[in-house]
Amino acid sequence: KIICADADISDIAMKFIEYIRKRRNTFTYIQNTHIHNKGTPSTELTSKADLVNRLSKEKTFMCACDSKTEAIDIYQQLMKKDPKAIIKLIVARDDKRKGDEDYIDLKSHPKVIFSPKIVYGNDSNGYLGIHKRPVYAYYKELTISPTAMLQQINRERKISHLYYCFELKTCYLSCIKNSKQVVDMIEKE
Repeated sequence: KIICADADISDIAMKFIEYIRKRRNTFTYIQNTHIHNKGTPSTELTSKADLVNRLSKEKTFMCACDSKTEAIDIYQQLMKKDPKAIIKLIVARDDKRKGDEDYIDLKSHPKVIFSPKIVYGNDSNGYLGIHKRPVYAYYKELTISPTAMLQQINRERKISHLYYCFELKTCYLSCIKNSKQVVDMIEKE
């Protein structure tokens, strides 16, 4: 028997299972169609400054970053705004001692900022498991894949609202809402 879940379901794993299925006629594939956080409202932020400003006003939050440097910078900016704030910063240690990993209980901290040190497996069901909390994501798009970004964001299982900012974004929503605006713009040109 082969049971795959989450990250085990990759292209290579599915090819292996398909290979086995061709050799045997019995094969059962069960897909879990439940999508947690489906229907969660989201807002795109256009700058890191806006993200930090919003974070400074939150009672609880989880903030995912694709860069250790950016996670530290956001933390430091928030601490400048409120030196008494209690914020848990989670980043990889520089000394990299083997076997010296800490388990971080994400739900026991009201405000959490983390780098790619956390991508998989460390989940939270709201602060102290009582309620939903907002999730913020700040990405420079240089170190982790879009799939890993989704994994980071979903470390919070009860998202009240998702706020995200892609720093190096090259595409923006059009300001044109209908064909009349296009015609007017062309005529003006």
